[in-house]
Amino acid sequence: MNKKHTIKGAFTQLLVTVVLVISAIYSLLLLGYSWMIEDNIFNRQVRDEARFIQHYFKTNQTLPPLRSRYMSLHSDWQGLPPQIKLEHQRKPSKVEFTTNDGRTIHIHKFKLNNKPYILAADVASFEVSRDYLPSILWTLVILSAIFCLIVALLALHRAKRITLPLERLARQVAEEKAITDIQISGDYPNNEIGLLANRIKESFNRLTDAWVRESNFTKDISHEIRTPVAIANNILAHPSHQLDDSKWQKLRDTNLQLAQITETLLALARNESTEIENTNLSILIEQCLLSNPDINYSEKGQSLEFNLNNQENVYLTINQQLITILINNILSNIVHYTSGQRIDIELTQTALSFSNSFVQPPPTGVFNSGTRGQSSEGIGHGLSLIKRIADIYQWHVTVNTTQSKFTLSIYFNSKNKSI
Repeated sequence: MNKKHTIKGAFTQLLVTVVLVISAIYSLLLLGYSWMIEDNIFNRQVRDEARFIQHYFKTNQTLPPLRSRYMSLHSDWQGLPPQIKLEHQRKPSKVEFTTNDGRTIHIHKFKLNNKPYILAADVASFEVSRDYLPSILWTLVILSAIFCLIVALLALHRAKRITLPLERLARQVAEEKAITDIQISGDYPNNEIGLLANRIKESFNRLTDAWVRESNFTKDISHEIRTPVAIANNILAHPSHQLDDSKWQKLRDTNLQLAQITETLLALARNESTEIENTNLSILIEQCLLSNPDINYSEKGQSLEFNLNNQENVYLTINQQLITILINNILSNIVHYTSGQRIDIELTQTALSFSNSFVQPPPTGVFNSGTRGQSSEGIGHGLSLIKRIADIYQWHVTVNTTQSKFTLSIYFNSKNKSI
């Protein structure tokens, strides 16, 4: 991340800029206030002297000697620089004037026996603001620099604490990883940063789920449609021969199966709630046994004996097509991998189990996509699809291998049960 464009740097720069602006405004106010105080002192002295002159004249009918050497009394504007009179005519309320030779004159107008007089005070030798202005400015600059340094250090410390969670979040998001490896980890404060982290985490999780569903959908399609497509291609392999009614029926059934599988897997890939209904699982298992292509249209499948021990009236609230895919995948895996001739299927109110013999032990991680047995010709996705469908209904799937017997059990969630 570019250090010049970090939030911490921007936060520190903003605070230092604010301190500089406040220091400049405060300095100007301080200087202005000192000049105003100084000018008012001079103005009060001139007014006090004018009141003394008026009181003395009223008592003695003569002008008194001035008490201050820096003041002078003028009849009207006589004796004063012409520029003062011109400036006063342009701005009658003005009482302070600066002459061309650098003097500062404060005036006060009054009348004696209806005759105008002007009392002028040359205060140039008494002004201290100009004499001390350079040292005051340097003092203000040094103090402003000290304040800015203190604020900068405090801002860096506070900004580091404030922006540390945000920097950690940005670093985790910016790391170049595969989408499935992105993790927004760590504790974040209970403020806008924490809210942002949670929203980003949720967005990444949804994006990851969508990516996984898309990947699984490709595998689901390639796994599920192979058998129906093979059946259809086999029927249509000799287009010159007329198809009898049974083959046409088989072709229609295959096309319907393809449509149903595609619709169901699309709904699964989009993470949509598929249509569910109260279903008799006992009847559904029997229908799968009668229609499963691997059982009914393969030499090995037709030679197997299925011992069905079904408890009657086991009703579950499920999507029939989705559970049909689950059962058919289990049956197809049994046909391909069993080494015996007998398959036991048992259905109770709480679980469904399939048992068969085996010679080659199943691989580890059988529910992971891409995991295949030694003699497998598929893509190793069947049991992964079974596990994902079971997870939708919060069913627990287990695999047990004892004494050359493979048992796959599905334990139902009580929420799916119906009477």
